[in-house]
Amino acid sequence: MMFKFMKLWSLFVLLAFSATSAISQENDPVSVVKTSIDKVMLSIDVNRDSFDQNPDVLTNEMIVILDPVVAFDSIASGVMGRYRKDASDEQIEKFAKTFKKTMVKLYAKALISFESKSIEVLEPSAEDISPKKAKIVSHVTAENGTVYKVIYSMRKSKEGVWQARNMIVDGINLGLTYVNQFDSAMNRYGGDIDLVINSWQSDLDQSDVGGR
Repeated sequence: MMFKFMKLWSLFVLLAFSATSAISQENDPVSVVKTSIDKVMLSIDVNRDSFDQNPDVLTNEMIVILDPVVAFDSIASGVMGRYRKDASDEQIEKFAKTFKKTMVKLYAKALISFESKSIEVLEPSAEDISPKKAKIVSHVTAENGTVYKVIYSMRKSKEGVWQARNMIVDGINLGLTYVNQFDSAMNRYGGDIDLVINSWQSDLDQSDVGGR
């Protein structure tokens, strides 16, 4: 179940990276999308054979690629939800780092195994884009013919960079899914935020049933 979820997450990051470029360069969004996808997939292809032995190499490469276009810190803060107000600055920072590295590592693993036939990023309508916010709709067709409708939200950072904040895949809200996961972990570990953070990676690994 978790591995299937991470395949959806892989679509999120891949498309978010593509959509960021498409919005910022309206003159030729299709070419920009293809170039963006090529950059991500090139890193995957180069490290495909060595990933199982040394996953950190690809993980670190993907962090460098995705950091500018995915608002990991904001997403992690939202995932902590109502528990964030009781967390220290150190705990918030630690979870943000843990969340980013864990998600990118699982994303890389999922993307290595995911085979897409086509990815179509639709032009945003006038009501779906504003100077600081945008809603992008994409269609992803897998090799088996399954078509995923992807709706994800983008926001422009203070530096003027479009960043992905959340996504819905065929009705599954990924941001809300992680919020619920953090909430469940807090209940499971008796409200111990440090234990939740320290167990985040291992909990995801144990949930990763039916992986590669």
